[in-house]
Amino acid sequence: MKRIKYMLVKSIYKKNIILIGVVSLILLFSILILKLTQGKPSQKTQDIKSIPVNVKVVNLQKFKPEYTFYGHIAGTNEIDLIANLDGKIKIVSKKIFDSSRVKKNEILFELDPFEYQQDVVEKRAILNDLKIELNKTNFLMMESKKQLTIAKQDYERKKKLLGNTVSKKALDDSSLNLSKAKTNYSNEEFNINSIKENIEKAKSQLEISKKNLANTKYRAPFQGKIANNTIDIGSEIIRGRLLAKLVNTEILEVKFFVGETAFTELGTIEDIKGKNIRVFWNKSRYKNKYSATITRIDSVIDQQSAGLNMYAVLERIEDDDPIRPGAFVEITVEGKEITKSFLLPETAIYEESYVYILENGKPSKVEVKIRGNIKNNTLITGNLKNNDKVITTRLNNIREVQKLYNYK
Repeated sequence: MKRIKYMLVKSIYKKNIILIGVVSLILLFSILILKLTQGKPSQKTQDIKSIPVNVKVVNLQKFKPEYTFYGHIAGTNEIDLIANLDGKIKIVSKKIFDSSRVKKNEILFELDPFEYQQDVVEKRAILNDLKIELNKTNFLMMESKKQLTIAKQDYERKKKLLGNTVSKKALDDSSLNLSKAKTNYSNEEFNINSIKENIEKAKSQLEISKKNLANTKYRAPFQGKIANNTIDIGSEIIRGRLLAKLVNTEILEVKFFVGETAFTELGTIEDIKGKNIRVFWNKSRYKNKYSATITRIDSVIDQQSAGLNMYAVLERIEDDDPIRPGAFVEITVEGKEITKSFLLPETAIYEESYVYILENGKPSKVEVKIRGNIKNNTLITGNLKNNDKVITTRLNNIREVQKLYNYK
């Protein structure tokens, strides 16, 4: 019994010795690891301290901001071609069908002129008849004038001889003849005036007929291109009908919308008018950059759209240039000079109202105001000083970044 108890105690003792040894080894191994890693920062701390950011040193200067707008090309003169005569179309220019450029005074189409030619002949004949009648009436008037002169002389002579060789009845007869002569002369004079008036009317009618005959040939009032054409050979047209549209392509202009705020920043009306601008037709493979000059501005600001339209005459266009009214374009307008300003990439600006500068290794918020753009950079002013370091690296989560920079 004693022997069994002794062996049990010995077994427990051995187990305790082994357990103590294992614990001691683990403790020694842990101490060794701590000594090896002592003095080295954690990976998280190392990452925090090594976050790189790009900065741009502030150098305040004078800049002229550029404002970008969008608009379209329009003709400086667009008119509707309205039929001013009735008739059948006899000839049509090929340029109407292929949208080629037509020159000023070039014939676009022609109506059958037969009826209008006959009308001219008729009106000319009426005028000639009136002229003949006028000549005849002039002759009669001259005769009436002679008869009037004779009647006056006869009356005056008999009036002097009354009571001697001339009786009262003879004087009365002479007076009656004088009255008739005056009446005849007045009638012929009236006829002449009436015929002259009719001649003037006939001349006017003849001129209208001649004009109608000339208008059977519809000519282009200016150089341009035909749009919305309904003209075709053999078709009957009625006076007042819309036939097509003629767009002046010799001189094109740019129409673009400017917001109310941007309008106030561009300067006075005198500053804006005459200003040279750049126009970009980005979809063109022929030519995509043009120059233009602002010529006019809408007189009122539209309340609904909160802005107005501006118009600029485009530089002279080459004959082969495909640009035409309706093309969508981008416009760049240079604004007034701004002092104490600075250029930054757009990504460095937050909520269009502030940036971060680097101070003592920490980001610091500074309020700014966007004043426009120059190429791919944004022009700003604000509480910036020369030699400030603006962080240009985009900080997506500023709270975490501040914690990281504040961590020591």
